Amino acid sequence: MKNRFRIRLNPLLIVSVCLLVSCNNASREEMELGDVEAKALKEEMLEEAFESDSLSREQLHAFQQRGQQKLDDFIDYTGIISNKTFNKEMRLAAQQQMMKLFIDTIVNIEAGISEAQEKRRPLFEFAEEVYNSKYDSVKIKVLYVKVKEPEQKEKGLYQGSVTADVSIKRFLGGKDVFSTMATFKAETVIQQVQKQFGADSSRVWTVMLGEIKQLSVALP
Repeated sequence: MKNRFRIRLNPLLIVSVCLLVSCNNASREEMELGDVEAKALKEEMLEEAFESDSLSREQLHAFQQRGQQKLDDFIDYTGIISNKTFNKEMRLAAQQQMMKLFIDTIVNIEAGISEAQEKRRPLFEFAEEVYNSKYDSVKIKVLYVKVKEPEQKEKGLYQGSVTADVSIKRFLGGKDVFSTMATFKAETVIQQVQKQFGADSSRVWTVMLGEIKQLSVALP
C-alpha cells in the first residue's frame, strides 16, 4: 500500500507546498526566539549536539520546540491535502511531505479529522482518508499547546509529547457544515541516526513525530 505515494512530482510543487506551510510558522518561530541572533545561536547549539551521546536540558528544549513545529506542519499539511480547490499534484506533494514528519509511514494516527469519531489507522491510510474526504476542505486551528519535556529512554533515544487543543471546521459548498473541538497528543521522538554527508557518515540527532492520539472530542 505504500506504493500509492511513490509518484513523480514536480520539485517546484514540493517547494511551493513547503513554503505555503512554513510561512506562518516561520513568523511564529521568529517571535518566540526574539531576533535573528537568537535563532542562529539555537541552530549552532543543535549542530554542536549532533555528535554527543546525550543532550543537555537546553538542547532537549530546542529539539522539543522543533517537534512542536512538526506537529504544526502536520496540521497545515492536513489542511492542504483536504482542500479540493488545490490541484492534485500539490495535494499529493503535501502527502509526501507529511510522511517525512514521522518516524514511519505505518505509525498509528488516532484522530477524527475528516470525521468526528476517533479511528486508529496507519499514517498512510490517514493521509488517503483526508485526501478522499467527503468535505471540500478541513481547517484546523490550534487553540492551546502543552509540551512534555523529553525523557531519556535509552542511550541515543528520548521521548516527549505535545498535546494540542484544536478546533476543526469541515466545509462543503463554502459553508462550515460540521465543527468539533478536539485534543490531540503527539509523541515526539528524539534519537540518534546515521546520516550521510557526501562520502562520510556520522551519528546525528533528529526529532520526528510518533503516534498521535485523540484524547477528547466535543461540539463547540
